[in-house]
Amino acid sequence: MTIDRDARGRRMVVRHVVGGRGPSGGPAMTGVVGRLVELTDDEARIERRDGSVARVPLADVVTWKVVPDRPTRTRAASAISADDL
Repeated sequence: MTIDRDARGRRMVVRHVVGGRGPSGGPAMTGVVGRLVELTDDEARIERRDGSVARVPLADVVTWKVVPDRPTRTRAASAISADDL
């Protein structure tokens, strides 16, 4: 599976194989969510919310999709009353 080069700069989730067996007996997988900052012939570099960059080999990608930007919060969730929710 390859990632569309037009997705650069967009927020996305990339599901990929990490090796070993998963809980269902199939291959172990994980996902990374963040902005696609670079795409080479061999890997995708995804910048996470904390600023770290995940390097995902394209050969290990199972699926990917562009996801909406995180909503901007104007106040902490704990500051919202139950009635307002």
